[in-house]
Amino acid sequence: MNKSAVSTIAFLLFSATALANDPPERKEGLWVSHSVQTENPGNKQTEYSQTTCRSHAFDQYEQMLIKDLMGRTKCAVADSVHGNIHESDQLCTLAGVTIDRRETTTYLSDSSIHFESHATLKPALAGVTERTIVMDEKYAGACPAELKPGDMTSTDGKIHHLWSH
Repeated sequence: MNKSAVSTIAFLLFSATALANDPPERKEGLWVSHSVQTENPGNKQTEYSQTTCRSHAFDQYEQMLIKDLMGRTKCAVADSVHGNIHESDQLCTLAGVTIDRRETTTYLSDSSIHFESHATLKPALAGVTERTIVMDEKYAGACPAELKPGDMTSTDGKIHHLWSH
């Protein structure tokens, strides 16, 4: 597996939420996400925002992709749900790298979610031994006419089509 593919899979593993437990439905429409990612060594912080046009069908598709990815990797996953809080402990092996991750997703309502993930990587992957992500997502209203469910707008204004339906 080439380094680019490994990095892509690792990114998906780091950004997945509520893997084994079906999350509550989110409001359909435009969601704004703000994330801060910290990588070590070096305490390198990256802050980014994006919007995603969501529908229940897109959310189901996204969960299917995450579950499929987890099924194709060597991961031991322990999930638990306590009211509106979903916790997941994951121990994965990917291209000889062991990723030990704990994530917590707090569903504040059908229009607000808080997510935290902390992972250690042994040996380092692309120089990274530890990664923490803190993300807040909020419902912003109806999707603009130019966006369809599954369309994501990155910080630079580019539209990425994550789902064709």
